[in-house]
Amino acid sequence: MRQNLRRAVFTISAVLFVACVIRAGVRGHASVYVGGTLSGIEKGARGQLDTGDKALAFSPGKGDDFNIPYTQITAMDYGEHAGRRVAAAVFVAWPLLFSHKKRHYLTVYFNRDE
Repeated sequence: MRQNLRRAVFTISAVLFVACVIRAGVRGHASVYVGGTLSGIEKGARGQLDTGDKALAFSPGKGDDFNIPYTQITAMDYGEHAGRRVAAAVFVAWPLLFSHKKRHYLTVYFNRDE
């Protein structure tokens, strides 16, 4: 009886731990438009960032793709912001306190043909 209880507690703890770690993972190649001077894309639009042969393309789930030809790009900056999942660790499980979250930012400067 006592052995079965230990086994059940261990199994439930392991499942919860694995579920928390999987939930803290990165979600593929998704990109978000944070802001800027583009009028055709809403802030917070999610989509894919594609580096093709002739242009950098952002493809939101709905609407038209936005392409920036490489000849019009003047500069690019990359940065990241790292932090901890403190709120998630307090409310969900303490193992999340040891995981990091990183947000990567790509700023593209370009000239428009208007």
